[in-house]
Amino acid sequence: MANSDLTPSAPTPQELFEADVVQWEKDPESVSMENEVHVYFGRMNLLNCFDVGEEGLRIYNRIVHADGNGPAEDGSAIDAVISGVAAASANGVFCALSRALGVSQRALEIVLETYIDDGDATRLGFQEFEKRVASAEAEYAAREPATPARRPRV
Repeated sequence: MANSDLTPSAPTPQELFEADVVQWEKDPESVSMENEVHVYFGRMNLLNCFDVGEEGLRIYNRIVHADGNGPAEDGSAIDAVISGVAAASANGVFCALSRALGVSQRALEIVLETYIDDGDATRLGFQEFEKRVASAEAEYAAREPATPARRPRV
């Protein structure tokens, strides 16, 4: 028998979260569900806001049990809220990062698209990253009319 057959595998993020939910259902005071949801999504390492929204709906259905009316479905009102929150969060990160780097948000999104959608793990390095951002900014500027810059919140 191989050594790996004797060694138990580490629990998955889903298994860890499920154990927390079971404990929370038994004794709601013993588990901070808000904290556990944050930890769970951190462990999941989801890069795409659509995947985050989909997983959010699944978690919602597990925790809330959809108020006895059956599970909330794709396209339901709560799905729209969860998906909207996930998209807004992703947009906020892109906005902050583009401001910090001094590049357009859309160019940054174009460059990082393969990492988000395809899970690409190829390391670019800063020089290649800058080259790709400049190329994306030029391509985007040629296709889209200029839009006035938004003023940062004070």
